[in-house]
Amino acid sequence: MKWRVVFIFVFLLTACATQLVDKQVVAPTANVQPVHVAAPATQGDTAIKGQLLYVQQGQMWLHSGTEAKPLDLGGTVGGGVWSHDSSRIAFVRRGESFADLYLFNTDTRKITRITVNDNKMQARTQKYVHQALWVGNPTWSPDDSELVFTDQPAFATTEDDANPIYESPFALYRYKLKLLDHRQPTNDDELPIESDSDLQSPDWSPDGQYLAYVDAPRTQGDRRIMRYSLADKTSQPFPGVPVKAYDPAWSPDGSLLAFAVPQDGGTDIWVVSINGGNAQRLTKLGRARAPAWSPDGTQLAFINVGDDATDAYLIDLQHTGTQLSGSDAKPLTRQAQIDANAGLSWGR
Repeated sequence: MKWRVVFIFVFLLTACATQLVDKQVVAPTANVQPVHVAAPATQGDTAIKGQLLYVQQGQMWLHSGTEAKPLDLGGTVGGGVWSHDSSRIAFVRRGESFADLYLFNTDTRKITRITVNDNKMQARTQKYVHQALWVGNPTWSPDDSELVFTDQPAFATTEDDANPIYESPFALYRYKLKLLDHRQPTNDDELPIESDSDLQSPDWSPDGQYLAYVDAPRTQGDRRIMRYSLADKTSQPFPGVPVKAYDPAWSPDGSLLAFAVPQDGGTDIWVVSINGGNAQRLTKLGRARAPAWSPDGTQLAFINVGDDATDAYLIDLQHTGTQLSGSDAKPLTRQAQIDANAGLSWGR
């Protein structure tokens, strides 16, 4: 089912999809163009173990200890996520009315392009925008051999610039990285999830069995977090997660799911056991989202969207019987203007 998009230019700046073509070989990109590096934000006093990724003004930053440094990945970055062994980063680079998925090898510094979404139409025309394709929200399989990401099928161009523009809801795609030398992602890689909604923010469970993702209706109905079984190819609402929740994130041991819940005019981070039970609130800031677990599962980072700045915060987690609670939130950055939609990723 296709939906008419009235404000396509605005929508496409926040949408994510990848062009789908048949058996095209994608050449690796070894060299990237330098980009302007924004001035670093003031860091907080809280030190972290491992490496936290976030995006500030289109630039990827790597935060370790109490310090942050930029990663020059070329162009404008729209988010990235560590592989489980922290040897690679899958990231999104944005162009003019399109975005592509790339891999960055932290040892060799090599950047490899996965998707090819720019088109040959004249830029800044309706036909160009009509073919604009985006990709986003990558998540790694537990063995780091595959990626799942958001995507939407390519749609036919129009011969008449006055015709309305249509596009399809975003779906989830599963791509084996061993195919990189043979072809880019195609329609054959789409997961068989029946939905007229946009499917967003997938996160792969540590045991490899499930995907947590957001089902976001474009018209009527509430957004909600779903659980997709890769074996059974079935989806159901994630048990115990409130309606309207988003930004799902599995704990490293797979026993818990953290997420953001809008409630009473604010948004905070909550967590629920995969075995059921009631969701438990971990933060009380009222503007928290994008949770990211520490590799050992003892801490949780998140983004707080303030009036003057959007910063990363940290809480320590305490278990008391079956209850999980969070410490007072400690700032990791100050006045950082972090891209909340790009989220956080915490590597070793």
